[in-house]
Amino acid sequence: MAALKVKDSQELMTSIALSGNTISSLSRSIKTSPTSLNKYLKGENVRPDKAKKISDFLGKEVSYFFEQSGR
Repeated sequence: MAALKVKDSQELMTSIALSGNTISSLSRSIKTSPTSLNKYLKGENVRPDKAKKISDFLGKEVSYFFEQSGR
C-alpha cells in the first residue's frame, strides 16, 4: 500500500482533543514519537500501519483522516 497523508490536520487535531488526548498521549499509545506525529500533521507521509493505529485509536476509518499521497 502506498504512503498516506493527513487530509485535514485541523480535523485530526480536533478529534485528538475531543478524545481527551494530546499529541504526546496519542503518540505514546501508538508507539511513535510526538515529533513524528507533528510531521504527519504538517503533511509528511504516514506509513499505512501508523495511519491505521491513529484511526483505530480515534474510532474512525483510515479514510476519514488519510488519503493516498501523491509522492
